[in-house]
Amino acid sequence: VNNRIMDDDDDDDDNDNSDFGTMKQSQLLFKELLQKADFPKRHLHDLLDNFCICTSRIVEQRESASGGIKFIIQQQSRSRDGGGDDNNKRSNNNDLLIETVLIQHTHKTSNTSRYTVCVSSQVGCAKGCSFCATGTMGLLANLSSADILEQVWLVRNALISSSIATTSTTTATATATSSSPRSEDDDEENNNAIDTTMTTMKDAASSLRNVVFMGMGEPLDNYDAVHEACRGLTHQCLFGFRGKHVTISTVGDNPRVICDLARDAPQISLALSLHGATQKLRTTLIKSAKHSPLSDLEDALDYHAYTTGQGAMLEYLLIDHINDKPEDADALVQFCSNRAMASSTSSSDTGSTTGNNTKKPFVNLIPYNPTLAGGNFGYQTPSDERVEAFHQRLRTNGVHSLVRWTSASGRDANGACGQLALTLGNQK
Repeated sequence: VNNRIMDDDDDDDDNDNSDFGTMKQSQLLFKELLQKADFPKRHLHDLLDNFCICTSRIVEQRESASGGIKFIIQQQSRSRDGGGDDNNKRSNNNDLLIETVLIQHTHKTSNTSRYTVCVSSQVGCAKGCSFCATGTMGLLANLSSADILEQVWLVRNALISSSIATTSTTTATATATSSSPRSEDDDEENNNAIDTTMTTMKDAASSLRNVVFMGMGEPLDNYDAVHEACRGLTHQCLFGFRGKHVTISTVGDNPRVICDLARDAPQISLALSLHGATQKLRTTLIKSAKHSPLSDLEDALDYHAYTTGQGAMLEYLLIDHINDKPEDADALVQFCSNRAMASSTSSSDTGSTTGNNTKKPFVNLIPYNPTLAGGNFGYQTPSDERVEAFHQRLRTNGVHSLVRWTSASGRDANGACGQLALTLGNQK
């Protein structure tokens, strides 16, 4: 994942309670695993002395009542292939901080949980969408593929550590209440405890099911690093995620790159932040959309669907009386119908006998989460009745869609969709 050497001054022995402490524990586990694997001793010490597992650290985590967690992560690398003019650079080291969100999904029947990690691809964002807090930062830097992968590694470790702590507490309570004297089977009990811990680690790691590039930044503006990160996420010897469980979200202001993604990573899912199905409405909400006609974006989506076999996944933010009116829903219906028609035509031209349902567009409706950026334009969250009316209008006209009520999860931690803008605990 990362072969960069950590600066000596960052390795502080007094930080064992921080994420660096967790990294040191991981380093010890790494050493133990290498020894068990009969790694050549003559190279073992050089490897452990000169390489570290992770060079970034969690400096703050904020839990939400919904069960999710927002992490603020400090990147340790000092070089950046980043954008933005000097006026956008900050002197308070925020250009080294990013936000990553762990989203919890609890099954209503079984009460089991699975998780999605929402990663950042840039520090800040240059798009300046009127509803998004990240856009107020401007673009400060691009992240490397290692920076992106380390977010997943840190969040997964935090999830594992939390699960182990819960298991350890339960085990300790059971031991404390037991009146049985210690026997000669202590070693076996210790081995059983280790096996239990390893099982807990595996279960916790496997509960992290999805990775979405929906954090800070426009992923396709940092294409090479994001593409390389996707290769690491889906590599069986690294993170091992299935391609369809990794999603790249884009505002789609550069349709050519969408076509590149279809060719380079057809197994990766694509989500388009549409938010308006007419050019006029899109440019009102997404400043950068004025540089690309909606027709070019439609062609790119059709090419992506044809090349990958995936239907378009459309993200549509609902803002009260801005883009949630009946005529807005009708425009979205027409946009989706055109995509389905293009998919059907492509299948006929190629003689495909497979069904077209897998290529039909799917719309995620996301009720607007309040931000300072949106507040400047008077944006408000629509009522549940308006959301349901919009949703029903889509469904009546044959558009597959779902209201993502869970997108509001994390509002109390400023970690909901559109709210990421590096607010530390001592800032407001």
